[in-house]
Amino acid sequence: MRMLLPCLLLLSLTAAAQPLLPADLALMGGRIYTLDPQKPWVEAIAARGEDIVAVGSTAEIRRFVGANTRVIDLRGAFALPGFNDAHVHIDSTGALLVGVNLLDVHEPTAFRERIEAATKRLPKGSWITRGDWALMRTGPRVLRVQHPRARARP
Repeated sequence: MRMLLPCLLLLSLTAAAQPLLPADLALMGGRIYTLDPQKPWVEAIAARGEDIVAVGSTAEIRRFVGANTRVIDLRGAFALPGFNDAHVHIDSTGALLVGVNLLDVHEPTAFRERIEAATKRLPKGSWITRGDWALMRTGPRVLRVQHPRARARP
């Protein structure tokens, strides 16, 4: 029983001396809002893969920096956890399959070319709907574009 306490102490010291697994990314020297009510503000974080593995002072997070850790000095900049919202509005995406995207078209030739391409892509007699277009302007007047196959006049 007398040897149990020294053995436990030695075991705990050995465990504490184990090197930390290095982080993939360390953000240091910033003003980082953590969303943790117990520790809402820190100056550094360490991340491994998709996980934040530690938050704290720059000195505390330096322990997680290894040879391959990407270290970013925030230089006092603000940071907070977030996510990348990559999504699709399925109805708008589907509409482009039966329509034409004209959002980046700002001159008559490109407008005609996009409409022409849509008429070739769609079955004969199809309506082109939902053009997803912005007003095209050249100077103060609005462009009036007539498709070569259209029968109506502007």
